[in-house]
Amino acid sequence: MTESSFALKLLHNTGDEIRKGCLQSCWQNIMKMIADKQRHKTKEIKEKACISHVQLDDLKEKGGNCVG
Repeated sequence: MTESSFALKLLHNTGDEIRKGCLQSCWQNIMKMIADKQRHKTKEIKEKACISHVQLDDLKEKGGNCVG
């Protein structure tokens, strides 16, 4: 039995308070995963934008660091 199927069985066979707690925990984890994914994507976009705007002279002057 996988963790997912176990969790579904547990939710199906428990009282409302336990079910609400489990669902709240799941919801919080999903929201955290979405926020982490968005932060990662934003960081990648900023890095790509930085790289595309950096010129060779900038790399020599700034030591290769992109500020942004």
